[in-house]
Amino acid sequence: MSDQRSERSGPGGDSDWGPGDNAEAHFGLGILPGQQERVRNSGIPAHLRGVTASQDAQVPSPGNPAVQAPIGGWNAMPTPPSAVVSGSSTPGSSTPGWPARILLWSGILVAHLPGIVLLPLVITGERLVILSAYPLISVMAGVLSLLVVGGAFLLARNTTWAKRLIGGGIYAVAGVLALVVPPALNRLMLMMMYDFGPGMWIHSLIFIVFSMGITAAMLIAWNIARNRRWWVHLMAAGLAILFGTFSTTVQLLFNISGVPPVLATVSTQLLALVLMYGSLILLHACGRMNGGSVPSEG
Repeated sequence: MSDQRSERSGPGGDSDWGPGDNAEAHFGLGILPGQQERVRNSGIPAHLRGVTASQDAQVPSPGNPAVQAPIGGWNAMPTPPSAVVSGSSTPGSSTPGWPARILLWSGILVAHLPGIVLLPLVITGERLVILSAYPLISVMAGVLSLLVVGGAFLLARNTTWAKRLIGGGIYAVAGVLALVVPPALNRLMLMMMYDFGPGMWIHSLIFIVFSMGITAAMLIAWNIARNRRWWVHLMAAGLAILFGTFSTTVQLLFNISGVPPVLATVSTQLLALVLMYGSLILLHACGRMNGGSVPSEG
């Protein structure tokens, strides 16, 4: 009887397996009962093994019957933060930075200063020196404005160098056209009026359309540097047309109502400056909306 018992005993003396059984057949891994805990805790410091074991016992999983499944089943478990795919942009999470903003707004102000400060003196004819130097001063102010705004494009944060260069190039072309085209267009229109006698309304209409195009190009250039989407570019063009029409209407009302030319000129220049700043603010608000900006790559 004892011989039969010893034949059915394993290496530990008492066991459940028979003579034909082995550890691999019993456990499926070739690990003896006494070695299972050592293998599971291999590589873990001794003072942490108890904590690890207690944490393992509390981990919810389908194979742990001691822990109940969450409401909705095991598929309703929350996704770990590391599994969330990044790349989505939060509206307004990126800004160009205050140095870029200050340079942009300062450059626009410099471009409008000759029309606000010196043009009234040119209209009154009190200072002949200013009258003769006004074209040169306007060109110098325009060049300085382009340099300052160029610094704004270079210092703009949360964008790529490609978009900085593309936006800055478009703004530079628009600024150069704003300096070169009006004097040439004035001479051309004077020649046409002398030869063909067209009305002044044609001259005013050409300048209105030209100024709208320049304003739209400058706003779209800044949009490109700010990673804004195509519909914000359309908003920029629409604002340029809307505000240009409004400024022209105000100027026409000044002329009809008999407002002094100096006051009308200064008011029109200030209105154009305010509308330009207002357009930038509105486009900034559109860029902060959901889907208004493209996630930055640089």
